[in-house]
This record gives sequence, structure tokens and C-alpha cells, in this order.
Amino acid sequence: EDDEDDVVVRELDVYLATDTAGAQLGLLSCPLRPPWRKYPYEDLEAVRMKPNARRLEMDVPLDTTSANYAGDDEAHAARGVQKVTLRSSPVEAKTSMAVGILQDGAFVL
Repeated sequence: EDDEDDVVVRELDVYLATDTAGAQLGLLSCPLRPPWRKYPYEDLEAVRMKPNARRLEMDVPLDTTSANYAGDDEAHAARGVQKVTLRSSPVEAKTSMAVGILQDGAFVL
């Protein structure tokens, strides 16, 4: 059924990437973090990949100017807490989703 309000704006060739030798792809999710309190990934201080342990660590700076930052007490200030380290946990893939990228006018899965 055609919907006049939902027009096709572009058609792309779709390719299935079979040559993924050496490629590593990870999906990051923070299920306990509310969507309205996103981590500032664009300001990461450091990222560490531990491939043998299948772990990823990211140092995320804290917004010390935020009203939610409780750094006014002496103990907090003495420790100099300026960042939080996020550590991944490997989980079994239980999805039928795919990841794709637009590349050179084609959609590669």
C-alpha cells in the first residue's frame, strides 16, 4: 500500500560484508542510564580496549559545574573526583538486528 506522505527519497544498493577479517565491532549500551542523562562521549579522556578479556573501559569526565555534582564536601574535594570509569561487560548476542553503514553510495551490512 503506497502512502503519498511517505515518498521514497533515495534508493541504494545493499551489500552484505563478508570480508570482515580483522574487524571488530562493539555495541555500547547503558541500560541503567536514563536517556535524558547521556554520558558526554565526545569528551572522553581515555578509552582502553582489552581484547582478550573482551572488555572496554572509558574515562568520562564529570560535569563538576552541574547542580548534581556533590563535590562541595571536603572528602570529595580531597579525593579530586573529576571522572568516572565505565567498564563493559560482555553479553551473549540475543538479537536479530544488523549494523550497517552508508559507504560510497551503497548500504553495507
